[in-house]
Amino acid sequence: MRQAEALAIKNGRIMAVGKRREIMERKGKTTQVIDLEGQTLLPGFIEAHSHITASLLGMAFGTLVFQALCPKGEDVWRVVKEKAAAAKPGAWLFFFGIDPLVQDGFQLPPMEEMDGYAPENPMIIGWANGHTFFGNSLAYRAANISKDTPDPPGGRYCKDGNGELTGRADETAAWMPLMKPFSDSIFKDPTSIMRGMAKYFSVMASNGVTTVTDELFIPDYTNLMIAASLLPNAIRTRAYAFTPTGQVWAPPFFGNDMFTIAGVKMVVDGSPFTGTMASCHGYIDSEFARSRGGIDAHKDVPVFQNESKELITKMYRTCLAKGYPAHFHVEGDKTIGAILDIIEAALQENPVKDHRTRLEHCAQPTYEEMQRCARLGVGASHTIHHLCVWGDVLPQLFGEDNVQNWNPFRWDFDLGVPCSMHFDGPMTLQEPLWALQTAVTRKTPSGRVLNAKQCITIEEALQAYTRIPAWQLFMEEKVGTLEKGKYADLVLLTRNPRNVEPERLREIKVHSTYVAGKRVWNQEGN
Repeated sequence: MRQAEALAIKNGRIMAVGKRREIMERKGKTTQVIDLEGQTLLPGFIEAHSHITASLLGMAFGTLVFQALCPKGEDVWRVVKEKAAAAKPGAWLFFFGIDPLVQDGFQLPPMEEMDGYAPENPMIIGWANGHTFFGNSLAYRAANISKDTPDPPGGRYCKDGNGELTGRADETAAWMPLMKPFSDSIFKDPTSIMRGMAKYFSVMASNGVTTVTDELFIPDYTNLMIAASLLPNAIRTRAYAFTPTGQVWAPPFFGNDMFTIAGVKMVVDGSPFTGTMASCHGYIDSEFARSRGGIDAHKDVPVFQNESKELITKMYRTCLAKGYPAHFHVEGDKTIGAILDIIEAALQENPVKDHRTRLEHCAQPTYEEMQRCARLGVGASHTIHHLCVWGDVLPQLFGEDNVQNWNPFRWDFDLGVPCSMHFDGPMTLQEPLWALQTAVTRKTPSGRVLNAKQCITIEEALQAYTRIPAWQLFMEEKVGTLEKGKYADLVLLTRNPRNVEPERLREIKVHSTYVAGKRVWNQEGN
Protein backbone atom coordinates (compact mmCIF):
# COMPACT_ATOMS: atom_id res chain seq x y z
CA MET A 1 0.00 0.00 0.00
CA ARG A 2 1.40 3.35 -1.09
CA GLN A 3 2.95 5.71 1.49
CA ALA A 4 3.27 9.45 0.92
CA GLU A 5 4.38 12.75 2.45
CA ALA A 6 1.80 14.96 0.75
CA LEU A 7 -1.23 14.79 -1.53
CA ALA A 8 -2.59 17.08 -4.24
CA ILE A 9 -6.35 17.19 -4.79
CA LYS A 10 -8.43 18.78 -7.53
CA ASN A 11 -12.24 18.73 -7.68
CA GLY A 12 -12.34 16.25 -4.84
CA ARG A 13 -10.11 13.71 -6.57
CA ILE A 14 -6.49 12.75 -6.10
CA MET A 15 -4.26 14.59 -8.52
CA ALA A 16 -0.88 13.41 -7.26
CA VAL A 17 0.68 11.54 -4.35
CA GLY A 18 4.34 11.77 -3.46
CA LYS A 19 7.16 13.66 -1.77
CA ARG A 20 6.30 16.89 0.04
CA ARG A 21 8.50 19.12 -2.12
CA GLU A 22 7.07 17.81 -5.40
CA ILE A 23 3.47 18.04 -4.26
CA MET A 24 3.71 21.50 -2.71
CA GLU A 25 4.73 22.88 -6.10
CA ARG A 26 1.27 21.94 -7.43
CA LYS A 27 -0.62 24.09 -4.95
CA GLY A 28 -2.82 26.70 -6.64
CA LYS A 29 -6.27 28.26 -6.77
CA THR A 30 -7.93 25.06 -7.97
CA THR A 31 -5.52 22.54 -6.49
CA GLN A 32 -5.68 21.65 -2.80
CA VAL A 33 -2.60 20.26 -1.07
CA ILE A 34 -2.62 18.26 2.15
CA ASP A 35 0.69 18.35 3.98
CA LEU A 36 0.80 15.29 6.19
CA GLU A 37 3.15 16.94 8.69
CA GLY A 38 4.48 13.58 9.80
CA GLN A 39 1.09 11.86 10.00
CA THR A 40 0.48 8.58 8.15
CA LEU A 41 -1.85 8.78 5.17
CA LEU A 42 -4.11 5.85 4.23
CA PRO A 43 -7.18 5.43 2.07
CA GLY A 44 -10.28 6.00 4.18
CA PHE A 45 -11.48 2.88 5.96
CA ILE A 46 -14.47 1.11 4.43
CA GLU A 47 -16.87 -0.36 6.98
CA ALA A 48 -18.01 -3.25 4.83
CA HIS A 49 -21.07 -4.31 6.84
CA SER A 50 -23.12 -2.14 9.14
CA HIS A 51 -26.73 -1.19 9.95
CA ILE A 52 -27.29 2.54 9.80
CA THR A 53 -30.93 2.63 10.93
CA ALA A 54 -30.26 0.54 14.04
CA SER A 55 -27.06 2.49 14.75
CA LEU A 56 -28.94 5.76 14.40
CA LEU A 57 -31.74 4.70 16.75
CA GLY A 58 -29.32 3.50 19.40
CA MET A 59 -26.77 6.27 19.08
CA ALA A 60 -28.98 9.33 18.64
CA PHE A 61 -32.41 8.36 19.97
CA GLY A 62 -31.65 5.64 22.49
CA THR A 63 -29.03 4.59 25.01
CA LEU A 64 -26.11 2.26 24.33
CA VAL A 65 -25.41 -0.32 27.04
CA PHE A 66 -22.55 -2.34 25.52
CA GLN A 67 -20.29 -4.37 27.76
CA ALA A 68 -17.57 -1.76 27.20
CA LEU A 69 -19.91 0.84 28.74
CA CYS A 70 -21.80 -1.36 31.20
CA PRO A 71 -19.52 -4.23 32.26
CA LYS A 72 -22.05 -5.83 34.64
CA GLY A 73 -25.76 -6.49 34.68
CA GLU A 74 -26.23 -4.07 37.57
CA ASP A 75 -24.70 -1.33 35.43
CA VAL A 76 -27.28 -1.95 32.71
CA TRP A 77 -30.23 -1.77 35.09
CA ARG A 78 -28.85 1.33 36.79
CA VAL A 79 -28.86 3.09 33.40
CA VAL A 80 -32.35 1.78 32.60
CA LYS A 81 -33.72 3.02 35.95
CA GLU A 82 -32.15 6.46 35.48
CA LYS A 83 -33.52 6.90 31.97
CA ALA A 84 -36.98 5.62 32.92
CA ALA A 85 -37.17 7.94 35.93
CA ALA A 86 -36.31 10.94 33.76
CA ALA A 87 -38.66 10.09 30.88
CA LYS A 88 -42.07 11.67 30.39
CA PRO A 89 -44.97 9.22 30.65
CA GLY A 90 -45.66 7.65 27.27
CA ALA A 91 -42.24 8.48 25.82
CA TRP A 92 -40.37 5.63 24.17
CA LEU A 93 -37.32 4.14 25.86
CA PHE A 94 -34.80 2.27 23.73
CA PHE A 95 -31.61 0.57 24.90
CA PHE A 96 -29.19 -1.37 22.77
CA GLY A 97 -26.20 -3.57 23.50
CA ILE A 98 -27.12 -5.93 26.34
CA ASP A 99 -25.21 -9.18 26.32
CA PRO A 100 -25.57 -11.74 29.11
CA LEU A 101 -22.70 -13.74 27.59
CA VAL A 102 -20.17 -11.07 28.53
CA GLN A 103 -21.96 -8.84 31.07
CA ASP A 104 -21.51 -10.55 34.42
CA GLY A 105 -24.69 -10.95 36.42
CA PHE A 106 -27.02 -10.00 33.61
CA GLN A 107 -30.04 -12.20 33.06
CA LEU A 108 -32.35 -12.07 30.07
CA PRO A 109 -35.19 -9.75 31.14
CA PRO A 110 -38.73 -11.15 31.39
CA MET A 111 -41.58 -8.85 30.43
CA GLU A 112 -42.74 -8.46 34.04
CA GLU A 113 -39.32 -7.14 35.09
CA MET A 114 -39.27 -4.67 32.22
CA ASP A 115 -42.78 -3.53 33.16
CA GLY A 116 -41.51 -2.85 36.67
CA TYR A 117 -38.70 -0.63 35.40
CA ALA A 118 -40.91 1.33 33.00
CA PRO A 119 -44.59 1.05 34.00
CA GLU A 120 -45.58 4.21 32.09
CA ASN A 121 -43.32 3.98 29.06
CA PRO A 122 -43.06 1.59 26.12
CA MET A 123 -39.55 0.15 26.34
CA ILE A 124 -37.42 -2.03 24.06
CA ILE A 125 -34.01 -3.48 24.87
CA GLY A 126 -31.87 -4.91 22.07
CA TRP A 127 -29.34 -7.72 22.43
CA ALA A 128 -25.94 -6.70 21.03
CA ASN A 129 -26.08 -9.41 18.35
CA GLY A 130 -29.04 -7.63 16.72
CA HIS A 131 -31.09 -10.82 16.34
CA THR A 132 -33.12 -10.62 19.56
CA PHE A 133 -35.05 -7.76 21.16
CA PHE A 134 -37.07 -7.55 24.37
CA GLY A 135 -40.14 -5.38 24.90
CA ASN A 136 -42.33 -4.53 27.86
CA SER A 137 -46.13 -4.76 27.81
CA LEU A 138 -46.61 -1.21 26.55
CA ALA A 139 -44.20 -1.79 23.64
CA TYR A 140 -46.06 -4.92 22.57
CA ARG A 141 -49.38 -3.10 22.92
CA ALA A 142 -48.13 -0.23 20.74
CA ALA A 143 -47.09 -2.78 18.10
CA ASN A 144 -50.47 -4.55 18.37
CA ILE A 145 -48.74 -7.86 19.15
CA SER A 146 -50.46 -10.17 21.61
CA LYS A 147 -50.13 -13.77 22.74
CA ASP A 148 -52.56 -14.66 19.96
CA THR A 149 -50.42 -13.07 17.24
CA PRO A 150 -49.00 -15.83 15.07
CA ASP A 151 -45.25 -16.01 14.63
CA PRO A 152 -44.21 -14.43 11.33
CA PRO A 153 -42.29 -16.65 8.89
CA GLY A 154 -38.68 -16.61 10.05
CA GLY A 155 -39.42 -15.02 13.42
CA ARG A 156 -40.72 -15.92 16.86
CA TYR A 157 -42.54 -14.21 19.73
CA CYS A 158 -41.46 -16.31 22.68
CA LYS A 159 -44.03 -17.55 25.18
CA ASP A 160 -43.85 -19.19 28.58
CA GLY A 161 -45.41 -22.50 29.62
CA ASN A 162 -48.78 -20.81 30.01
CA GLY A 163 -48.73 -19.35 26.52
CA GLU A 164 -48.06 -15.80 27.72
CA LEU A 165 -45.58 -13.53 25.99
CA THR A 166 -42.17 -13.37 27.67
CA GLY A 167 -41.22 -10.14 25.90
CA ARG A 168 -38.56 -11.77 23.71
CA ALA A 169 -38.72 -11.41 19.91
CA ASP A 170 -36.28 -13.53 17.89
CA GLU A 171 -35.03 -12.69 14.39
CA THR A 172 -35.78 -9.83 12.00
CA ALA A 173 -39.28 -10.90 11.02
CA ALA A 174 -40.39 -10.67 14.68
CA TRP A 175 -38.47 -7.72 16.06
CA MET A 176 -39.06 -5.38 13.13
CA PRO A 177 -42.84 -5.20 13.81
CA LEU A 178 -42.09 -4.74 17.52
CA MET A 179 -39.71 -1.89 16.73
CA LYS A 180 -41.89 -0.25 14.08
CA PRO A 181 -43.95 2.10 16.34
CA PHE A 182 -40.74 3.40 17.91
CA SER A 183 -38.86 3.83 14.62
CA ASP A 184 -41.92 5.43 12.97
CA SER A 185 -42.11 7.97 15.81
CA ILE A 186 -38.51 8.94 15.09
CA PHE A 187 -38.53 8.94 11.30
CA LYS A 188 -41.58 11.19 11.07
CA ASP A 189 -39.35 14.09 12.12
CA PRO A 190 -36.81 14.73 9.32
CA THR A 191 -35.07 17.50 11.24
CA SER A 192 -34.28 15.19 14.14
CA ILE A 193 -33.16 12.50 11.73
CA MET A 194 -30.72 14.87 10.04
CA ARG A 195 -29.25 15.82 13.43
CA GLY A 196 -28.96 12.14 14.25
CA MET A 197 -27.30 11.32 10.94
CA ALA A 198 -24.82 14.16 11.43
CA LYS A 199 -23.90 12.61 14.78
CA TYR A 200 -23.62 9.16 13.22
CA PHE A 201 -21.37 10.41 10.40
CA SER A 202 -19.19 12.21 12.94
CA VAL A 203 -18.70 9.05 15.03
CA MET A 204 -17.81 7.00 11.96
CA ALA A 205 -15.42 9.65 10.62
CA SER A 206 -13.76 9.93 14.04
CA ASN A 207 -12.68 6.33 13.47
CA GLY A 208 -11.36 7.03 9.99
CA VAL A 209 -14.36 5.57 8.13
CA THR A 210 -15.20 7.27 4.83
CA THR A 211 -17.59 4.65 3.40
CA VAL A 212 -20.16 2.64 5.31
CA THR A 213 -22.31 -0.20 4.00
CA ASP A 214 -25.92 -0.45 5.20
CA GLU A 215 -26.68 -4.16 5.09
CA LEU A 216 -30.34 -4.12 6.06
CA PHE A 217 -31.53 -1.08 4.19
CA ILE A 218 -35.25 -0.36 4.20
CA PRO A 219 -36.24 1.33 0.90
CA ASP A 220 -38.87 3.47 2.69
CA TYR A 221 -35.99 5.57 4.04
CA THR A 222 -34.44 6.34 0.63
CA ASN A 223 -35.39 10.03 0.54
CA LEU A 224 -34.08 10.61 4.06
CA MET A 225 -30.77 8.95 3.20
CA ILE A 226 -30.43 11.03 0.03
CA ALA A 227 -30.97 14.15 2.16
CA ALA A 228 -28.44 12.92 4.72
CA SER A 229 -25.85 12.42 1.97
CA LEU A 230 -25.92 16.21 1.48
CA LEU A 231 -24.93 16.97 5.08
CA PRO A 232 -21.60 18.84 5.39
CA ASN A 233 -19.95 15.93 7.23
CA ALA A 234 -21.53 13.09 5.23
CA ILE A 235 -19.55 9.97 4.43
CA ARG A 236 -20.35 7.61 1.56
CA THR A 237 -23.11 5.03 2.01
CA ARG A 238 -23.54 1.81 0.04
CA ALA A 239 -26.92 0.22 0.76
CA TYR A 240 -28.07 -3.37 0.26
CA ALA A 241 -31.84 -3.61 0.40
CA PHE A 242 -33.63 -6.07 2.65
CA THR A 243 -36.47 -7.51 0.58
CA PRO A 244 -38.40 -10.19 2.51
CA THR A 245 -41.15 -10.13 -0.15
CA GLY A 246 -38.70 -10.74 -2.98
CA GLN A 247 -39.49 -7.40 -4.63
CA VAL A 248 -36.83 -4.81 -5.48
CA TRP A 249 -38.16 -1.48 -6.66
CA ALA A 250 -34.94 0.31 -7.58
CA PRO A 251 -32.55 -0.58 -10.43
CA PRO A 252 -29.06 -1.82 -9.50
CA PHE A 253 -26.71 0.94 -8.27
CA PHE A 254 -29.53 3.47 -7.84
CA GLY A 255 -28.23 6.80 -6.56
CA ASN A 256 -24.96 8.70 -6.79
CA ASP A 257 -21.41 8.49 -5.47
CA MET A 258 -22.45 9.57 -1.96
CA PHE A 259 -25.51 7.34 -1.53
CA THR A 260 -26.19 4.25 -3.60
CA ILE A 261 -28.65 1.39 -3.26
CA ALA A 262 -26.31 -1.12 -4.81
CA GLY A 263 -27.91 -4.54 -4.40
CA VAL A 264 -29.81 -7.02 -2.26
CA LYS A 265 -29.29 -8.49 1.22
CA MET A 266 -30.74 -11.89 2.12
CA VAL A 267 -30.78 -13.27 5.66
CA VAL A 268 -30.46 -17.03 6.11
CA ASP A 269 -29.54 -18.35 9.58
CA GLY A 270 -29.36 -16.43 12.86
CA SER A 271 -26.69 -15.56 15.41
CA PRO A 272 -24.01 -17.71 17.08
CA PHE A 273 -24.90 -16.07 20.38
CA THR A 274 -28.64 -16.77 20.56
CA GLY A 275 -28.63 -20.44 19.63
CA THR A 276 -29.76 -19.79 16.06
CA MET A 277 -26.60 -20.45 14.02
CA ALA A 278 -26.88 -23.57 11.86
CA SER A 279 -23.68 -25.54 12.40
CA CYS A 280 -22.88 -29.14 11.53
CA HIS A 281 -21.23 -29.46 14.95
CA GLY A 282 -24.05 -27.80 16.85
CA TYR A 283 -23.87 -26.15 20.27
CA ILE A 284 -22.39 -27.93 23.26
CA ASP A 285 -24.67 -28.64 26.21
CA SER A 286 -23.18 -26.42 28.91
CA GLU A 287 -24.44 -24.58 31.96
CA PHE A 288 -22.92 -21.40 30.55
CA ALA A 289 -24.88 -21.64 27.29
CA ARG A 290 -28.13 -22.46 29.10
CA SER A 291 -27.96 -19.94 31.91
CA ARG A 292 -26.27 -17.02 30.18
CA GLY A 293 -27.61 -17.32 26.64
CA GLY A 294 -30.79 -19.32 27.03
CA ILE A 295 -29.39 -21.73 24.42
CA ASP A 296 -30.85 -25.21 24.07
CA ALA A 297 -28.11 -27.42 22.66
CA HIS A 298 -30.62 -30.15 21.83
CA LYS A 299 -32.75 -27.93 19.63
CA ASP A 300 -32.52 -28.54 15.89
CA VAL A 301 -31.43 -25.27 14.26
CA PRO A 302 -32.79 -24.92 10.71
CA VAL A 303 -30.66 -23.43 7.95
CA PHE A 304 -33.33 -21.23 6.43
CA GLN A 305 -34.71 -19.25 9.37
CA ASN A 306 -35.35 -15.73 8.14
CA GLU A 307 -36.24 -16.36 4.50
CA SER A 308 -37.27 -19.59 2.80
CA LYS A 309 -35.01 -21.61 0.55
CA GLU A 310 -37.45 -21.11 -2.31
CA LEU A 311 -37.50 -17.34 -1.95
CA ILE A 312 -33.72 -17.08 -1.60
CA THR A 313 -33.19 -19.27 -4.67
CA LYS A 314 -35.62 -17.15 -6.68
CA MET A 315 -34.10 -13.89 -5.45
CA TYR A 316 -30.54 -14.93 -6.25
CA ARG A 317 -31.49 -15.93 -9.77
CA THR A 318 -33.20 -12.55 -10.15
CA CYS A 319 -30.05 -10.81 -8.89
CA LEU A 320 -27.91 -12.55 -11.50
CA ALA A 321 -30.40 -11.85 -14.27
CA LYS A 322 -30.88 -8.15 -13.46
CA GLY A 323 -27.40 -7.25 -12.24
CA TYR A 324 -27.99 -6.84 -8.50
CA PRO A 325 -24.98 -7.73 -6.34
CA ALA A 326 -26.18 -10.21 -3.69
CA HIS A 327 -25.07 -10.48 -0.08
CA PHE A 328 -26.07 -13.44 2.12
CA HIS A 329 -26.13 -13.44 5.92
CA VAL A 330 -24.59 -16.81 6.80
CA GLU A 331 -22.85 -17.86 10.02
CA GLY A 332 -22.50 -21.63 10.44
CA ASP A 333 -20.93 -24.16 8.09
CA LYS A 334 -24.26 -25.90 7.48
CA THR A 335 -25.76 -22.64 6.20
CA ILE A 336 -22.68 -21.70 4.21
CA GLY A 337 -22.74 -25.03 2.41
CA ALA A 338 -26.46 -24.73 1.61
CA ILE A 339 -26.05 -21.22 0.19
CA LEU A 340 -23.04 -22.23 -1.88
CA ASP A 341 -25.22 -24.97 -3.37
CA ILE A 342 -27.78 -22.34 -4.40
CA ILE A 343 -25.09 -20.04 -5.76
CA GLU A 344 -23.38 -22.79 -7.74
CA ALA A 345 -26.63 -24.05 -9.29
CA ALA A 346 -27.68 -20.52 -10.28
CA LEU A 347 -24.28 -19.76 -11.82
CA GLN A 348 -24.42 -22.96 -13.82
CA GLU A 349 -27.71 -21.75 -15.32
CA ASN A 350 -26.52 -18.16 -15.73
CA PRO A 351 -22.70 -17.96 -15.64
CA VAL A 352 -22.30 -14.27 -14.78
CA LYS A 353 -18.57 -13.63 -14.61
CA ASP A 354 -18.43 -10.52 -12.41
CA HIS A 355 -21.23 -11.13 -9.90
CA ARG A 356 -19.20 -10.38 -6.72
CA THR A 357 -21.59 -12.32 -4.51
CA ARG A 358 -20.55 -12.02 -0.87
CA LEU A 359 -21.07 -14.11 2.26
CA GLU A 360 -21.76 -11.88 5.27
CA HIS A 361 -20.08 -12.92 8.56
CA CYS A 362 -19.12 -16.37 7.24
CA ALA A 363 -17.98 -17.21 10.74
CA GLN A 364 -17.50 -20.97 10.78
CA PRO A 365 -16.80 -22.24 7.25
CA THR A 366 -14.87 -25.38 6.47
CA TYR A 367 -11.72 -25.25 4.37
CA GLU A 368 -13.59 -27.03 1.58
CA GLU A 369 -16.29 -24.36 1.64
CA MET A 370 -13.70 -21.61 1.27
CA GLN A 371 -12.22 -23.53 -1.64
CA ARG A 372 -15.67 -23.49 -3.23
CA CYS A 373 -15.87 -19.74 -2.65
CA ALA A 374 -12.59 -19.27 -4.49
CA ARG A 375 -13.76 -21.43 -7.38
CA LEU A 376 -17.15 -19.68 -7.67
CA GLY A 377 -15.81 -16.15 -7.29
CA VAL A 378 -17.65 -15.62 -4.00
CA GLY A 379 -16.21 -13.19 -1.46
CA ALA A 380 -16.51 -13.02 2.32
CA SER A 381 -16.81 -10.31 4.95
CA HIS A 382 -16.03 -11.51 8.46
CA THR A 383 -17.30 -10.04 11.74
CA ILE A 384 -14.10 -9.16 13.52
CA HIS A 385 -15.62 -8.49 16.94
CA HIS A 386 -16.55 -12.16 17.21
CA LEU A 387 -12.89 -12.54 18.20
CA CYS A 388 -12.09 -9.37 20.14
CA VAL A 389 -15.38 -9.25 22.09
CA TRP A 390 -16.68 -12.84 22.17
CA GLY A 391 -13.51 -14.81 21.54
CA ASP A 392 -13.54 -16.27 25.05
CA VAL A 393 -17.23 -17.12 24.81
CA LEU A 394 -17.07 -19.09 21.54
CA PRO A 395 -15.40 -22.24 22.97
CA GLN A 396 -18.03 -22.34 25.71
CA LEU A 397 -20.78 -22.44 23.08
CA PHE A 398 -19.27 -24.67 20.39
CA GLY A 399 -16.28 -26.43 21.93
CA GLU A 400 -12.60 -25.62 21.56
CA ASP A 401 -11.99 -27.65 18.40
CA ASN A 402 -14.92 -26.10 16.52
CA VAL A 403 -13.84 -22.46 16.83
CA GLN A 404 -10.17 -22.60 15.90
CA ASN A 405 -10.83 -21.42 12.35
CA TRP A 406 -13.48 -18.87 13.21
CA ASN A 407 -13.11 -15.97 10.77
CA PRO A 408 -10.45 -17.75 8.68
CA PHE A 409 -8.62 -14.78 7.17
CA ARG A 410 -5.49 -16.82 6.44
CA TRP A 411 -7.49 -19.28 4.37
CA ASP A 412 -9.06 -16.37 2.50
CA PHE A 413 -5.76 -14.85 1.46
CA ASP A 414 -4.10 -18.16 0.70
CA LEU A 415 -7.01 -19.35 -1.45
CA GLY A 416 -7.60 -16.00 -3.17
CA VAL A 417 -11.04 -15.36 -1.66
CA PRO A 418 -11.71 -11.59 -1.63
CA CYS A 419 -12.23 -10.83 2.06
CA SER A 420 -13.04 -7.83 4.18
CA MET A 421 -13.74 -7.34 7.88
CA HIS A 422 -16.39 -5.39 9.73
CA PHE A 423 -17.91 -4.61 13.12
CA ASP A 424 -21.55 -5.10 12.11
CA GLY A 425 -22.58 -1.85 13.81
CA PRO A 426 -24.30 -1.17 16.09
CA MET A 427 -23.38 -4.57 17.55
CA THR A 428 -20.33 -3.09 19.27
CA LEU A 429 -18.03 -0.08 19.15
CA GLN A 430 -16.72 0.36 15.60
CA GLU A 431 -12.95 0.90 15.59
CA PRO A 432 -11.07 -0.17 12.45
CA LEU A 433 -7.73 0.03 14.26
CA TRP A 434 -9.04 -2.44 16.82
CA ALA A 435 -10.04 -4.65 13.88
CA LEU A 436 -6.55 -4.49 12.42
CA GLN A 437 -5.04 -5.43 15.78
CA THR A 438 -7.40 -8.40 16.11
CA ALA A 439 -6.82 -9.68 12.58
CA VAL A 440 -3.05 -9.79 13.00
CA THR A 441 -3.03 -11.15 16.57
CA ARG A 442 -6.34 -13.06 16.92
CA LYS A 443 -6.29 -12.20 20.61
CA THR A 444 -9.45 -12.60 22.65
CA PRO A 445 -10.39 -10.29 25.57
CA SER A 446 -8.46 -12.53 27.98
CA GLY A 447 -5.34 -12.30 25.81
CA ARG A 448 -5.37 -15.86 24.50
CA VAL A 449 -4.62 -16.40 20.81
CA LEU A 450 -7.36 -18.23 18.92
CA ASN A 451 -5.27 -20.21 16.42
CA ALA A 452 -2.24 -18.18 15.33
CA LYS A 453 -2.25 -20.04 12.00
CA GLN A 454 -5.20 -17.87 10.91
CA CYS A 455 -3.36 -14.58 11.60
CA ILE A 456 -2.69 -12.26 8.67
CA THR A 457 -0.08 -9.55 8.18
CA ILE A 458 -0.74 -5.88 8.84
CA GLU A 459 -0.55 -5.18 5.12
CA GLU A 460 -3.19 -7.81 4.42
CA ALA A 461 -5.36 -6.43 7.23
CA LEU A 462 -5.12 -2.92 5.76
CA GLN A 463 -6.16 -4.28 2.37
CA ALA A 464 -9.17 -5.95 4.00
CA TYR A 465 -10.36 -2.56 5.29
CA THR A 466 -9.67 -0.51 2.16
CA ARG A 467 -8.89 -1.95 -1.27
CA ILE A 468 -10.74 -5.27 -1.02
CA PRO A 469 -14.07 -3.97 0.30
CA ALA A 470 -13.95 -1.25 -2.36
CA TRP A 471 -13.73 -4.01 -4.97
CA GLN A 472 -16.45 -6.08 -3.28
CA LEU A 473 -18.78 -3.06 -3.39
CA PHE A 474 -18.02 -2.22 -7.05
CA MET A 475 -16.24 0.96 -5.93
CA GLU A 476 -12.69 0.10 -6.95
CA GLU A 477 -12.61 2.86 -9.58
CA LYS A 478 -13.60 5.47 -7.00
CA VAL A 479 -12.03 4.67 -3.60
CA GLY A 480 -9.93 2.15 -1.71
CA THR A 481 -6.41 3.12 -2.81
CA LEU A 482 -4.35 6.31 -3.16
CA GLU A 483 -4.34 6.61 -6.93
CA LYS A 484 -4.71 9.48 -9.33
CA GLY A 485 -8.30 10.05 -10.37
CA LYS A 486 -9.90 8.41 -7.34
CA TYR A 487 -11.82 10.36 -4.74
CA ALA A 488 -9.64 11.84 -2.01
CA ASP A 489 -11.29 9.79 0.75
CA LEU A 490 -8.51 9.69 3.28
CA VAL A 491 -7.58 9.06 6.89
CA LEU A 492 -4.54 10.56 8.60
CA LEU A 493 -3.22 8.53 11.53
CA THR A 494 -0.89 9.65 14.30
CA ARG A 495 1.35 6.62 13.72
CA ASN A 496 2.08 4.20 10.91
CA PRO A 497 0.37 0.83 11.57
CA ARG A 498 3.21 -0.92 9.74
CA ASN A 499 5.70 0.30 12.35
CA VAL A 500 3.67 -0.39 15.47
CA GLU A 501 3.72 -3.55 17.57
CA PRO A 502 0.67 -5.61 16.63
CA GLU A 503 -0.65 -5.61 20.21
CA ARG A 504 -0.64 -1.79 20.24
CA LEU A 505 -2.36 -1.01 16.96
CA ARG A 506 -5.55 0.05 18.74
CA GLU A 507 -3.58 2.81 20.50
CA ILE A 508 -3.09 4.65 17.19
CA LYS A 509 -5.32 7.73 16.93
CA VAL A 510 -7.16 9.15 13.96
CA HIS A 511 -5.82 12.64 13.30
CA SER A 512 -8.31 13.65 10.59
CA THR A 513 -10.66 12.22 7.99
CA TYR A 514 -11.44 13.51 4.50
CA VAL A 515 -14.19 12.73 1.99
CA ALA A 516 -13.56 13.97 -1.56
CA GLY A 517 -10.80 16.18 -0.21
CA LYS A 518 -13.06 17.82 2.36
CA ARG A 519 -12.15 17.40 5.98
CA VAL A 520 -15.17 15.92 7.74
CA TRP A 521 -13.50 15.28 11.10
CA ASN A 522 -10.29 15.97 12.98
CA GLN A 523 -9.08 15.45 16.52
CA GLU A 524 -9.13 19.18 17.26
CA GLY A 525 -12.86 19.20 16.56
CA ASN A 526 -12.87 21.68 13.66
